[in-house]
Amino acid sequence: MAALALVAASAQAVDATSEFDQRERDWRNGAIVYQVLVDRYVPAADLAAKRSLYPPPKRLRDWSEVPRRGVDLADAKLNSQELDFWGGDLRSLGTRLAYVQQLGADVRYLNPIHLAYTNHKYDALDFKQISPEYGDRDDFRRLAAQVHALGMKVVLDGVFNHMGRNAPIFQDAFRNPDSPWRGWFHIGPQYPGGAPVWSGYQNLPELNLENPAVRRDLYEAPDSVVQSYLRDGADGWRLDTAFELGPKYLRDLTDAAHRSKPGSLVVGEIVNYPGTWLKSIDAVMNFSLRQIVLGAELGMRGGPDPENRGPMRWDLLRDDNPDLAWMKRLIALRKQHRALRIGNCRTVESDHLMAFERYTDRALETVVVIANPTAAPVRERIMIANPYLLDDTPMVDMLAAPDAPAVASVGDRHRAGRDRPGAGAEAAIARRLRPLQARALNPAGGVYGRQCGPHTPSRTPCLPNRSRCVASPSPPSARRCCSASAKARSCPSCR
Repeated sequence: MAALALVAASAQAVDATSEFDQRERDWRNGAIVYQVLVDRYVPAADLAAKRSLYPPPKRLRDWSEVPRRGVDLADAKLNSQELDFWGGDLRSLGTRLAYVQQLGADVRYLNPIHLAYTNHKYDALDFKQISPEYGDRDDFRRLAAQVHALGMKVVLDGVFNHMGRNAPIFQDAFRNPDSPWRGWFHIGPQYPGGAPVWSGYQNLPELNLENPAVRRDLYEAPDSVVQSYLRDGADGWRLDTAFELGPKYLRDLTDAAHRSKPGSLVVGEIVNYPGTWLKSIDAVMNFSLRQIVLGAELGMRGGPDPENRGPMRWDLLRDDNPDLAWMKRLIALRKQHRALRIGNCRTVESDHLMAFERYTDRALETVVVIANPTAAPVRERIMIANPYLLDDTPMVDMLAAPDAPAVASVGDRHRAGRDRPGAGAEAAIARRLRPLQARALNPAGGVYGRQCGPHTPSRTPCLPNRSRCVASPSPPSARRCCSASAKARSCPSCR
């Protein structure tokens, strides 16, 4: 399960009064993304008919087997674990789309599906063909239509920094100095193995992106890889090792995708600081903070590569599965709370805790996440940089039981023994956390915060310069006012 929070760079430039509304209308912001390795997701309906697609040294494993570390194959310049297959394909994947929709995911992100030699398919042989063990372009078009019919999007994995050593065009370029493909790669005796490769892997020769013909084939031409798959139904691209392409070519690729399909997504894998990269692509992501495990929502634990790419354990899909219940709850919280979907993020200064806040332009749409990453209990008072969280605002832990009482209040005046009126009017929260404990704090009351009503104190936090009331499940007489001049009474338009 890969849940990625996608925040489009373009949303940062719009007028502040409409910034969050604009983000909310754009599917690329705040989406729940479900990652799939097609080979390991759902067994094909007729594996026996596909066995010829896995000739030796490839091996078609039983679905009950788990991936194990292989041995290096010097002649093939790869590891035997890269040639273990489980037999999933695009058609079988389509049979489980409803499951992903019911989880609450918005996007299906597919690891590479193009023609390649290995199981991971980061060693492309031909970008425009789909590996036959997965299907063909017609199978992808049908899958995309199925995904869209369920209100979801589909994003493909683009591996445009390199290809596979077995690619016919590389083999011809490597052997023939007069090959029309020679300029697509850097080939010469000065390179170990005869050509520069990605990260030392001899099976992955790098493409020469300075060659205009390469760029035309990848993204510039109408029949290019990027644009043709978008026409077939893809809604965007995740770019593998995107930083290797450089800011200019990434910007050109993103522009080409947007021209071909307005509103499409280009998200890049950026392993360094993401700041200026958002000028070139819509969003960034990276895997550095955790292992990505297929089926994590069902409790699959994985391990080091390749154990983190085991076949999906559909036998774990049960109503009493606690991991599945927990994942569904987290997804539901994200969908319920606007701040978690499209809010800004700012760090909260702390000495020992990890803490940050997600917030929007609505006064009490805020979530403060605090975590104790240490092996010892920590009690700390943290300051929240939110001018609308006034003293005594009760905070509930969204990760606790739904009917749990408030666990903190802004200012924590009473907890600190300072019970005189008006004392401690500061956006601070004091909390004690057990080792490895986390809390997600949200103002209590309805969906967000306290409500303005006839008996509400005049210092109830309401966002200034708002002329209308925000919808709430509370009765009209108790709805939160949105105008500073109406703090002490119900908003007229809410009566």
